[in-house]
Amino acid sequence: MDRPAPLITRFWHGYLALLLAFAAGQLGPQIDLAVLARAGDGQAGLYALLTRLALLELVVTMALGTALSVMASQAQRAGRHGEGLRPALVLAGALGVPLGLLGALAGLGLLPMLLHSEAAQLPEVMAALPWFFLATPLRLLNSCAGLLLHARGEGRQALRIKGVELLARLVLDLALVLGFGAGLSGCFIAGLLLNLGTCAWLLRHLAHASPGQPWRPRWAWCRQALLHSGWESQRVLAIQAFGLAAVTLVAMDRPWPESAGRLDGFSAVLTLGMLVLSPLNALLRFLALRLAAGDPVAIRDEVRRRALPVAAVASAGLLLAIQALGQLYGQSGPWWTAGLLLLALSLPLRVLGNLQRAQYQAAGRFAEVGRLEAAALWLVGLPVLLAGMALDCPPLAYAYLLLPELCVITGLHSRKAWASLAGPGERPEG
Repeated sequence: MDRPAPLITRFWHGYLALLLAFAAGQLGPQIDLAVLARAGDGQAGLYALLTRLALLELVVTMALGTALSVMASQAQRAGRHGEGLRPALVLAGALGVPLGLLGALAGLGLLPMLLHSEAAQLPEVMAALPWFFLATPLRLLNSCAGLLLHARGEGRQALRIKGVELLARLVLDLALVLGFGAGLSGCFIAGLLLNLGTCAWLLRHLAHASPGQPWRPRWAWCRQALLHSGWESQRVLAIQAFGLAAVTLVAMDRPWPESAGRLDGFSAVLTLGMLVLSPLNALLRFLALRLAAGDPVAIRDEVRRRALPVAAVASAGLLLAIQALGQLYGQSGPWWTAGLLLLALSLPLRVLGNLQRAQYQAAGRFAEVGRLEAAALWLVGLPVLLAGMALDCPPLAYAYLLLPELCVITGLHSRKAWASLAGPGERPEG
């Protein structure tokens, strides 16, 4: 029997709201950079440098938000509406405090070394440092609370909040950075004020959505949330570290044979890949929420019926646009064309892979996904990349886009594959 059309519509509207909310989150820094560029004095570069110090915060934010929202969806499916919302807010805010302190200490130690050749700019960035990391608990709380809204099916509300945030950010940036001449510090003061306002509204809204629930996290619940987010952090870090290692290896002159356009082509493919794959990353988080709260069979069927054809069309479009994109990026040659070919072919696979990952995460099996993801990237993807580099064979090098994903799909599909990987306290479902 076909699913009711309104349910299908709501399902994909929820995904669109999450995707747009993620995109809106990326627009905030772009507004900051645009305003700072008008202020001059290289402040946009200082902004980029300082925010790079928050890499650990970024990873923890992604992982903790996913874990907490999945747990909230599981409680909702079990009929325990509102359970875990208040403890999730407390945990997010509490974890933000040590993260902010670590980031500030890292900045105090690293910034003087990174700016040793431009010592005149050091006072400006050091003055902005406290304002940036003072807002860390608020940024973490804001992000996790936003995902909790999506878990509750309030994606439109979350999207409206992001829209108001962007408008308010623009106004505050213009007032503080250009109007009062506060420079880089003004930009981060604006961010602090924005997060204060947003967090106050989110706390009030989610508290009203969980009447009678305790604020204090139970130890068992807290342990589960930290374990889930720890494994998800490990998965995200493995991906980030692999990307950094890949670019570093490609940039090396030795021991690889000379190859024209290798570094430029590889870097361009990697940059385009981040853009192309971002909707699929949002799909993973959305599916984990919906599978934890809804009918897994119906959702799997819907994704295969709708998302796979869309991925196939996107794949074909990417293949047809290789030449046009090459002109846009100023690229040509085998290290460009082979990369786009393999990237395009990987899109349908990644839909299936993310569906498998989401099913495991929705069941609370973050550890299994994290282990297999890291193993596939580093034990399969890295050797393939090295072999392609050594043989100057771009299709072989770019096979790292396909083969690890195939390993993830196969490994997660096979329950027997987990028998040797699962820890003492873990077991497959069923």
